Amino acid sequence: MPETRILVIDDHQNWQKKLPEILERLGNGVQIDVAANYEAALGYINSQTYHLATVDLSLVRDPYAPKSLHLLGVELIQAFRASQNNANCRLIILTGYPIPTDAKQMLHNYRIVDFIDKGEFDSYAFIEVARKAILL
Repeated sequence: MPETRILVIDDHQNWQKKLPEILERLGNGVQIDVAANYEAALGYINSQTYHLATVDLSLVRDPYAPKSLHLLGVELIQAFRASQNNANCRLIILTGYPIPTDAKQMLHNYRIVDFIDKGEFDSYAFIEVARKAILL
């Protein structure tokens, strides 16, 4: 597989470590960047080109803000699609919160590859979704 650039966007340290370790199984030529917050993610989106990104839907700017304001992941999805370099980047959404069906349908308009519930995370299923997304 030629060099593949992947961006992992998650504000939880355990996912920042776990996801790259799993994605490294895709083989040689995989370069993984990790954005720990919204601002870092925007910096990567605006400065690099990625084949695949995992986006924590409930990414926070302020960890003390009410949960209803934790939807910065949607803003990042919009930033990917508006980006000249990343408009075609494959996106996998990860979340620890249930996503209503109508919200999933709206997000599919942004060409989301898959939605993965962190509470039911399976590393083998995740790596297969990632592999298929890269090959699309």
